[in-house]
This record gives sequence, structure tokens and C-alpha cells, in this order.
Amino acid sequence: MEISSGEMNASLNSYLIAGEKSISPVLGMIKKNTKNYMKPSSEFVYVTVTTLDRIILYHFDEYSSYCEYFTFDTLIMGDLHRSASGMYSIELSFLTEKGTRTVNMSIPAKVQGKDFPNQGMNAEFLYQFLDSKM
Repeated sequence: MEISSGEMNASLNSYLIAGEKSISPVLGMIKKNTKNYMKPSSEFVYVTVTTLDRIILYHFDEYSSYCEYFTFDTLIMGDLHRSASGMYSIELSFLTEKGTRTVNMSIPAKVQGKDFPNQGMNAEFLYQFLDSKM
């Protein structure tokens, strides 16, 4: 799979509801919920918040991909940190039909060697947006 802003927007836009718009698409890494120490513990994720007050997470690695989305009315806990080097650490917990789903992400302000021209601006917007939801 190609990793680029064009691929990110196409992947995220395919999960939008009619009339919904993606606000701040970014590339990040997300911690996998795995107990097997032989498997990688993180994967790439495209993240955006939308005009319908949802967060969309498009997980992918070299073998597979899948999408999750949550509405902010189900947010029960959040913790945000911004490092001096420009890395955003985000932990969000949502109430789902199956219980609590906690998501741990890292979003860099810059993506080295890849075409993500709005990464820094969108990462800062995502951080501010999520901070307003806490």
C-alpha cells in the first residue's frame, strides 16, 4: 500500500456519511491490542475528525486494513500530550456495545520522506479539537 496524503484522503473519504466532511486528516501510529509478543505492537493509522462529530481511524499494515469510527458523545476518557519534538500522544476511551475501547496513538508533526504537506497544521488542529472534547 502506498503511504501518501492522496491515499490517506481516499481511504478516509470512503468511510464518510453523505454530507459529512473530513476536517483534519493525519498519519500516525496506533498501538495494537495484542497479547502475542512475536507480532508487531503497532501499525499505521490514518485519523480524521469530521463535521458530524466523529473520529475515523483507518488502520493498516503491509497485510491488511480496517476502519473504526467513534462519536464523541461516547468518549469517556481522554489524555493528550505534546512533546517538545512535535509528537502528539493521544489516548482516548470510548464506550461501545462491547464495552470500553481504548485507542493509543502517536501523531508526528512532520512525516519524513513522505508527501504529507498539511500534517503539522492538521496534527495541531486535531490536538486542539480533541482537547476541547475532554
